Amino acid sequence: MPNNMFTETQSFRRWIFVLVPIHVLFLVGIYQQVLMNKPFGDNPMPDAGLFIAEGGMLLLTLFFYSLKLETILDGKGISVRFLPIYRSYRIYQWSDISKAYVREYSPIMEYGGWGFRSSLKGNGKAWNVSGSTGLQIEMKDGTMFLIGTQKPEELSAVLMQYYK
Repeated sequence: MPNNMFTETQSFRRWIFVLVPIHVLFLVGIYQQVLMNKPFGDNPMPDAGLFIAEGGMLLLTLFFYSLKLETILDGKGISVRFLPIYRSYRIYQWSDISKAYVREYSPIMEYGGWGFRSSLKGNGKAWNVSGSTGLQIEMKDGTMFLIGTQKPEELSAVLMQYYK
């Protein structure tokens, strides 16, 4: 990769560790209630409900597993997409950007968390996966956008080559 280009792919894979215990709970419930014929809990869910709940959790886990935030800085500008939701890149051309810089931010206080977010403090929209560092983009038309990054030093070094 040339030193005047930056690429980063981030994923929501950490969320899998939150979802897996819920899978285990439903699987234990299915095992105990359906296979062992013992009610699971004081007010057991119907067998079909356990299977539907586990199927829904499986789909949710696969969805989170497939999410990817891809960022590219090159001669065209800053390109970003959030797969599988946005398949095409959104391209912010250098000529349309008034400011671009890496900054620390509070995902929860400023944007209400991670993912596709709108600022609670007037900082525009954010696409982020984890952490608290992002590329703040201010467009000439006044709109603002933040892209989360896990590589702030590398991003800053490449950004300085294109935007001064």
